[in-house]
Amino acid sequence: MIGPIGCSLCDGLVFLFPNRHTVMYGKIIGAMTVTTFITISRGALADVVQGEALAIANSEMAIYSGVGIIVGPWIAARFLSDRATFGMAALFAVLNGAMLLLRFRETLPLSERKPVKWAACNPLTFTKCDSPTPPPLHSAG
Repeated sequence: MIGPIGCSLCDGLVFLFPNRHTVMYGKIIGAMTVTTFITISRGALADVVQGEALAIANSEMAIYSGVGIIVGPWIAARFLSDRATFGMAALFAVLNGAMLLLRFRETLPLSERKPVKWAACNPLTFTKCDSPTPPPLHSAG
């Protein structure tokens, strides 16, 4: 749900308060959150489909994404103002989130789930790269 929430909030803020800062930060945060949505979608797909069927399903997802990337801006430029474009993007993100809440089910069987290591989710862990005792890059032996 991070993807739809992040995109709806960021695009909604640009719609409500259109200025350079909301656009800049909204695009940065929106890009990060939409990436989580794509990653989770592909992971869920890999839980239920393998082999050639997975390749075909990933290709179909890529086609829909590509069409959206091409057609969406054309529609926005042709029929919407800049501000309305962000409003529509926020609306679609909310609809996407609602569909996820209502229709998406966990795909990984309970027996295969692992506990979340929250420290590993920290996006600032790269700052520890220059610590005096960095972790080994590979296991010895």
